[in-house]
Amino acid sequence: MLQATASGDQTARVFDVITQQPTDVLIGHRSSIKQVAFNPRNPSVLTTCSRDGNIHIWDLRCVGSASSLGNGTTEHRPVNSILQAHADTTLKKGATPRTDVSVTAAVWLINRDNIIATASEANSYV
Repeated sequence: MLQATASGDQTARVFDVITQQPTDVLIGHRSSIKQVAFNPRNPSVLTTCSRDGNIHIWDLRCVGSASSLGNGTTEHRPVNSILQAHADTTLKKGATPRTDVSVTAAVWLINRDNIIATASEANSYV
């Protein structure tokens, strides 16, 4: 059984609940991570969202995005990303776009394959 944590150090960590040891470190955000969530239909897939405005998708089985840290922990890079997920793209002519919108929540929808609902300080999307 696995548990994941989000952190202010710009990483998320996956732990084995039985041994209480980290198994995976998720690296790729440029600001503190607000939330991490396992895909309920595929526990090897996770999503994270961050104050950097990005949503990352991770696959713990994906070897191409991983490297071993030598202590039984694997370091992963995202397999897919939604960059500036909540940036305002509907601006009046001449206005400066706001790209610093923090994504504060991301959850997998239980009855929908590969669909994530997200929220920010400004709006929400599915």
